[in-house]
Amino acid sequence: MALIAYFLVVTSMRGFVNVYSNFSIVIAWLRNYIDVELTATSL
Repeated sequence: MALIAYFLVVTSMRGFVNVYSNFSIVIAWLRNYIDVELTATSL
């Protein structure tokens, strides 16, 4: 039983880390895109 609980905790933590890394990648991409758009409009 403890093994199952440990497995669930590990998989949920791994899923959370995966989502967080994907989210940070999306944020970085958006910031880069916005910077490019602002540079293009200011020029």
